[in-house]
Amino acid sequence: MSPHRRRDTRYSIRFPVQLAHGKRTLSLLTADVGYGGVFLCTDSPLPLMQLVGVQLVLPIGDRALKAHGMTVHVVKPDNAHGRIPGLGVQFYALDHTTRDSWEAFVRHVETHFPQSPDQAPLRLPRGFTPEPVRRRFERHTAVLNVEPVTVAALEEIYARDLSTGSIVIPSALELPPGARVVVHVSHPNTGQPFLFEGSVVSRTDAPSGLKVGLLGVDRQMKEEFLDFVRGGIFIDDEVVVSPNS
Repeated sequence: MSPHRRRDTRYSIRFPVQLAHGKRTLSLLTADVGYGGVFLCTDSPLPLMQLVGVQLVLPIGDRALKAHGMTVHVVKPDNAHGRIPGLGVQFYALDHTTRDSWEAFVRHVETHFPQSPDQAPLRLPRGFTPEPVRRRFERHTAVLNVEPVTVAALEEIYARDLSTGSIVIPSALELPPGARVVVHVSHPNTGQPFLFEGSVVSRTDAPSGLKVGLLGVDRQMKEEFLDFVRGGIFIDDEVVVSPNS
């Protein structure tokens, strides 16, 4: 199994999760988990592209974790194939400690629990450009997608754009200076996301797009982004997954 496919594999295990969306907090159960996130059981799933908060108490090790996520997969109760209704949440911007704890947990799960019958990836499709959102903050008017094609290009964002506090994003959107946006950066190897809050500075001609100021970029965020750059490269040949385990 390739590293990319292995990271997309979902494993059936149930435990409680708290999902925060806006001012609402929902107590739900997982149907399955994967390295990229969780699928939660509910007959009233949120729409796609909702920014949410997730709090989990892992049933193995009694470790409490908090994560930010985005709804990337929805199964409605009236689906034609009898799948478990609910929503898939893709984690983003996990700090080093949280990511290590989560991946250690999933490594245990994949050797002791069966694969889920639903294997839709808990991540955005490659090349998908999110629709304009007013989900998490009303002041955000759009999501701008950044898809580096290589890890070197992703490292350049860290070295150049985070240092200057701004990034140029090719876009046909006509947004005025000061418009608040979400900058959605996808890892070229895994498709995992990292989100920044931003503010439009101006339009640019070469390339044709928008210059966006990145908000809240401090030392901690730079460290988290560098961890995201490096952590997106997954190499693990020692764990063998058996469908019958």
